[in-house]
Amino acid sequence: MKTTSRTLLRAGAAALIIATTAMLAACSSSASALESGAKSDGGSTSKGSGESYTLRVTDPGNIGWLAVAKHDGTLEQALEPLGATVDWVPAKGAVSANLPLFSTGELQVSEGAFTPVVGAAAKEAPIRIGAVLDTETAGDDSGIIATKASGARAVADLRGKTVAVNPAGKGEYIVLQALAQAGIAPSEVTLKYLQPADALAAFASGKVDAISTFGDFFRQAKATGIIVATEHDIDSQDREIILFTTDLLQERPDIAKAVVQAATPLVADRAKHPERFVNVFETTGPRALTGDALAWQLEVNRSRPATLRLPNAQDRTRVQSIADLFAKNGVTPKGVQANGLIADLG
Repeated sequence: MKTTSRTLLRAGAAALIIATTAMLAACSSSASALESGAKSDGGSTSKGSGESYTLRVTDPGNIGWLAVAKHDGTLEQALEPLGATVDWVPAKGAVSANLPLFSTGELQVSEGAFTPVVGAAAKEAPIRIGAVLDTETAGDDSGIIATKASGARAVADLRGKTVAVNPAGKGEYIVLQALAQAGIAPSEVTLKYLQPADALAAFASGKVDAISTFGDFFRQAKATGIIVATEHDIDSQDREIILFTTDLLQERPDIAKAVVQAATPLVADRAKHPERFVNVFETTGPRALTGDALAWQLEVNRSRPATLRLPNAQDRTRVQSIADLFAKNGVTPKGVQANGLIADLG
């Protein structure tokens, strides 16, 4: 058979089409593999150090060192050399209310306290204590507040009363610690398990006799109620912390360390320049503090200088005391050990 130049051209074109098709198929397969990997890693394209990673951090609102970090881009700058970006995730105002988000990987970093991490052990939640905001004593911005109508003025007056607490968190711990110090059996007090916002609403409407709470919830409650005891009064062993999820600690401990390093100067600056940490994004509107509320928050910041550091032996003792108190009262199983709840970023 005689081969013509047209026949050769057709054969060459067919071969080119076949080769191009094979190349496109290979590229498509590679892209699909990358996409699949990104989805399986919660949006990150790699788990290796220095490669792309999206860190999911609790959105801090309008107050605190984390709000300043968001406003100034502090975390983004610290994580950029590590190939990581930050996704600020709206969440509720208590760690205990956000446990489902930590379990699904929708949250990886948050402010918090020892107590909800201990309490979460009952649900095997994947959160660990990464760094501690060290203060000499617990503060006066958390505690138990009674309604005026309840007649309660001291811990002993809580017998027969109903107290709203966030379960297995700071609220429940404060009540149990206060009752233990006063020699009152927990069975003599009814605990109403509500997350802080719902607890505050129940307190305001008179559906409970008292509330055990913290932060801005405490401030709002004390505006109309009577302070029965603060964390300082009951020698609380709870402290503020930065917590991380176990997947982050296992896959990218370098990112967790970078967060702690970036946060350290901000925490140190809080007491020195308290106004910087209030009304960070908005000075007017529903999120902004004004008047007495602003003055109270500034005093809280000013009066509680803190140093951010990695957990030490004293922290392990504190965490264990909380775990023992929770176990004694059936909040968590017996045998929870502090060492299992504290990350090693040293």
